[in-house]
Amino acid sequence: MKKQYCIILLVLSLLISCSSGNKEQTVSHKYIKIYPESSIRLSEIAKSVELIPLEQTDQSNLGLVMKIIPDDDRYYLLDSRGYQERKVVVFDKKGKHLWTLDKRGGAPDEYPEARAISLTNEGELAIATYPDKVYYYDSNAEFIKKEKYETAFREIIINDKGELFSTVNWIDNTSPFRLFCDAEDSIHYFGKVSEDDYIRCSAFNMGNELHKYKNNLYYSYPFCDTIYNISDNNLNVEYIIDYDKARVPVEKIFKKNLESHILSNQLDNYSKCFYKNAFQISDNYVYIGSFDRQNKSMLTLHCKSTGNTLSSHLLVDDLIFPNNMYRFGYRNIPYAVEGDDLFLLIDPAWLMKGYRICKEKQTPAQWSVFVKRYPEIMDICFQLTEESNPVLMKIELKHF
Repeated sequence: MKKQYCIILLVLSLLISCSSGNKEQTVSHKYIKIYPESSIRLSEIAKSVELIPLEQTDQSNLGLVMKIIPDDDRYYLLDSRGYQERKVVVFDKKGKHLWTLDKRGGAPDEYPEARAISLTNEGELAIATYPDKVYYYDSNAEFIKKEKYETAFREIIINDKGELFSTVNWIDNTSPFRLFCDAEDSIHYFGKVSEDDYIRCSAFNMGNELHKYKNNLYYSYPFCDTIYNISDNNLNVEYIIDYDKARVPVEKIFKKNLESHILSNQLDNYSKCFYKNAFQISDNYVYIGSFDRQNKSMLTLHCKSTGNTLSSHLLVDDLIFPNNMYRFGYRNIPYAVEGDDLFLLIDPAWLMKGYRICKEKQTPAQWSVFVKRYPEIMDICFQLTEESNPVLMKIELKHF
């Protein structure tokens, strides 16, 4: 009996040990190697393409779009002309302007600035402001409430349970933990990152750090080569990005507590090194948007089913206006993925140029056939001017 009792205790201790050990790391590492090609053809990645012109009014005139959140029947765009001039512009799925939320001020229903946005399961819009408040508005832009937290926000995500996740500056610049505010407004620090990533995270922020897809939450700092899965208040390594020779050399230029302006000067010496400014994950794809210090941008798509990865600075249109080149930059790198759909903000000048060149290279008979084949695209191009709002290109991705 005593022997059986000892065996039971031994088994229980092993189970507890295994359980606590797995809590540290529950997701196996997956590597995404980035080898930039000269270009990506639209037909390589697209099952179908839809162009959505975004209606332009006095209230919906867009500047620099920092974030796109696709919802069931609309798109939420965080538009910026600097930290102090941000607004939320909402369009339906056809591009019709629904409303604009631009309530900067000191009244109870006004926010000082729109630093970050997220949506709740109930369709409420949450706006995080500097330093420590979150304002909530309903689907018609009517004010609901505001909540104060004992921390400064940088980016927020609200999960399906109504819990608010946020990224903040390091606590006293020493703690490698992120902030979590649950539904009861209590604050928890959790999720230790690697030593290299901690050093990189001490740098200034640029780009998105949090991403939600279905019930999954992900975190990655722009200068980090790691994408973490947030699970049970732990950070687990999901993907490691390999920039090869274009990797930012953390061991040479990153130091704890390094001031941002010093770091910026040091990074200029590695102007051709890439860091990611945007990432999104869906069932079938991983999307990464990268930049270097010369503002050269690169799109990377990783297909989970095949393991193939495509990366390039150029997208060649061979579906709408053949051979029209689309060069990625800070203003048009994708910031949204919804399921298998990738969203690009297209400069009107790009479509107008493609339209003009396509018409010049075709005979009148060929052009007549082309116009009849793509009547919606023709209607969009007829209405565009160089001052028009960007056109939202919705690309249904295919396995490649």
